[in-house]
Amino acid sequence: MIPIHQDKADMSDPEQHLGWALASIPPADFAEDQPSLVFPLLYIPWFSRFLYMCGFRHHAELQTVEQVVDESSPIRNAGVAWRPKDGSSEKSAGDVDLTWLSDEQAEALLDALQERLGR
Repeated sequence: MIPIHQDKADMSDPEQHLGWALASIPPADFAEDQPSLVFPLLYIPWFSRFLYMCGFRHHAELQTVEQVVDESSPIRNAGVAWRPKDGSSEKSAGDVDLTWLSDEQAEALLDALQERLGR
């Protein structure tokens, strides 16, 4: 499987080193109303390897954007969005997908959270 998540990519593998960054490219500033550029999934390892052979390497300390991956997207790499990196690795409540919970499970989770918060 081709890794779409940055944290799951094997950075020593040229086919994965940049693949996560190529999963979905946001539209250019002059074309904000256009969709993201989504490469065919089977081409991503080749693009990554080619850029690696050209000398491109990832430097985490220079990264200014981070991935937000929608696991429920029917097309894996189309579910990748980007946001400015703020240095925090904590997820916000909006980043947690709870749509898979049944109504009963959601109510039980809500009750447990309210109990934890003392409400």
